[in-house]
Amino acid sequence: MTEHALPLKKFKELVQDEVGEICKNKNWDYSNNEKRGIAFQIWTAQLLAYSEGYEEEEIEECILKSKDLKADVYLEDSVRKHILIGQCKFEGLSKKHSENVAEEEVNDFFNRHSLFLDRSWVNKHGSEAIIDKIGDYRDKVEDGYAISYYFVTTASASERVSAIVDKKNKEYEAQSLPVTCYLIDISGLKEHYQRSKSYEENIVEKVEIQLPAEKYIECVNELQYPTIITLLKGNALRNLYKGSGKERLFARNIRGFLGKRGINKSIIETANKQPGNFYYFNNGISAICTDYDIDKTTNKLTAKDFQIINGAQTVGALYRAEENPRLYVLFRLTKTLNVKSEKGFNAEIILYNNTQNIIKISDFKANDPIQRWLESEFSKFRPEPPLSTLTYQRKRSFKKGSGLVLTLEELARIRYAFLYEPTLVHAAPKDLWTSEEDNGVYEKAFGLDGVMVDNWPKEDFNQCLNAISFFEKILDTTKTHIREHPEHSFLRRFRYHALALVSVYLKQHKESNNGKKFIKEKEHDLIFKQLWQEIATLFLDLYIDEIKDKNISLHALIRNNDKWEKLKNKFSNRLVIKKL
Repeated sequence: MTEHALPLKKFKELVQDEVGEICKNKNWDYSNNEKRGIAFQIWTAQLLAYSEGYEEEEIEECILKSKDLKADVYLEDSVRKHILIGQCKFEGLSKKHSENVAEEEVNDFFNRHSLFLDRSWVNKHGSEAIIDKIGDYRDKVEDGYAISYYFVTTASASERVSAIVDKKNKEYEAQSLPVTCYLIDISGLKEHYQRSKSYEENIVEKVEIQLPAEKYIECVNELQYPTIITLLKGNALRNLYKGSGKERLFARNIRGFLGKRGINKSIIETANKQPGNFYYFNNGISAICTDYDIDKTTNKLTAKDFQIINGAQTVGALYRAEENPRLYVLFRLTKTLNVKSEKGFNAEIILYNNTQNIIKISDFKANDPIQRWLESEFSKFRPEPPLSTLTYQRKRSFKKGSGLVLTLEELARIRYAFLYEPTLVHAAPKDLWTSEEDNGVYEKAFGLDGVMVDNWPKEDFNQCLNAISFFEKILDTTKTHIREHPEHSFLRRFRYHALALVSVYLKQHKESNNGKKFIKEKEHDLIFKQLWQEIATLFLDLYIDEIKDKNISLHALIRNNDKWEKLKNKFSNRLVIKKL
């Protein structure tokens, strides 16, 4: 889907249809303002989670449903230490002329930071479910988290409103606060939507690029893989992006499109204000292809199966910057044997060309043999109670599989907590997909006894299925419990601790074969019913003892290994005493 293919009027109709579909699936009355607003919040959370590079947990858990705090969406990435807080306004779509965003609403929302830092204010005005999310806000800021505030609306933003956003960002920057404000009006929503969708397009079969005369080097005999190095005009890259289906150029980029998050803004600013220095300030573009040819008369380069593997942000930014014939970019094209990036030279060239800190370390693991094997094994699994259909996504994708969808990151958390302990899942999650040689525990999360392997024996795969099935049961039971007891919303934060305690039980009981047989529905339910009351009671006691009495934050408690060891020992003793 290209930018000109979807007129704004049609996009508005599309948003209404998709929000209406969410209402229909929830059995909500679309004409009810409150329900329609929540449906739009869900729609927005789904879009932002993907386009801004967040892991997509259960989206409805990200909806705050808070009128008092004036925040609707909460997304957290504990790996990058980043939080996105959004306010959503669904208005003006059915009118002939789009409404303008109210200035006071935008200004008020972007001033939420100082209020959220005040835990007593949050406790006074927020529900238990909201306190569970926002209550540790100050702790997270002090822990190095960056915060993004997104005001998302289907109305239009005037220049005055945009000026408010710029002013607020300058204020936060002047105070050295880790806060950035974004305003996404109906036009911005359209851009986010289209870029997210177009990411799934196929690679470009052929492109043509005009090389500057006598300003390129072709290394054929000197290198194993033929390579062209040149200076390309920014305008040439603009035309390439515009004429090649845009995000199709980046289908083999391990990140794909992960949203702007401020990086495009600085590139655009450099391109517009210092075009002559752009070459010196930018790392350039790296691309691969399966074959290329240069017309020596016209200096026209024709490349087959062309893919940009590093520089997606640069190309996208130049497309939006002003045209300037004085702007040049370093460009390198390498001819490889094929376009596959799962292993071998292509995998390595993509890895070493993508070193910006915006990339998740887990992206580099997505093409490992064990990850490809897991994807294959999960695709073969047929629904067998207590588990339904499973889809394993080793790479981030806008498309969703059927049934339960597990990402690489989530499976790492589940398996590590089940086999070892839960605190690292919260304290240092990126260690789960970082190799041992770099002080990580990837080999424990996906290997066997801490040793990396290409696949698992059947019994270990069954053990993994058990972990997933109990984790899903924990999530469902916790959700039901919180509906009945909203004041216990903190239980959700102990989900990996609960899974680890289930594992403690399984390891102590021989009939479970150390958890390595696939536990069927009847036995599964019996085990869980025996355990849940004990687990929930332990967490309630822990919450009262540590948070209520000793004033320890929940953020700190779930990361404390000493507290976990005491909890585990207490649980083990209860198992012996009660003979569960």
